Amino acid sequence: MKKFTSLLIILTMILTMLTPTVATANNQLPISKDGVKYADVTRTTGNSSKNLGTKITSNGAKHDIKLDGETVGSFVFNKNNAYIEIVLIKNVSVNVEWNCSKYYAASLLEGAGVYKLPQLLQDNGKTQSFNAIWVIDVKRSSPIGD
Repeated sequence: MKKFTSLLIILTMILTMLTPTVATANNQLPISKDGVKYADVTRTTGNSSKNLGTKITSNGAKHDIKLDGETVGSFVFNKNNAYIEIVLIKNVSVNVEWNCSKYYAASLLEGAGVYKLPQLLQDNGKTQSFNAIWVIDVKRSSPIGD
């Protein structure tokens, strides 16, 4: 019985030490659409996998998202905001990639709405300002059933 109690105490101590690390890893904010969770963010390290399309780095720069010459959405790139808000006014699919420090993330935004892309969580558990965002591809969304 003494061995079991000792083992239980040791396991409790180990779990107590591991819990803050696990909690920190889960603090990455998700992407939201119209104020509701849209998708989790998957970070990658190193160079962007794409670096194609329009790259926005100018702080405070407004960018229109266009398809066949028509404005289908827009966003303002602000490095220090907690998120980049992308407004899509047409039923389109927009592939975007963004980076904060050494981390990159990518997402496919589908359908009209207001999307919020969060700053990326760093190794120290804190977020980092945005460095750049790429609008990689814009397509018309297919109607349901097509």
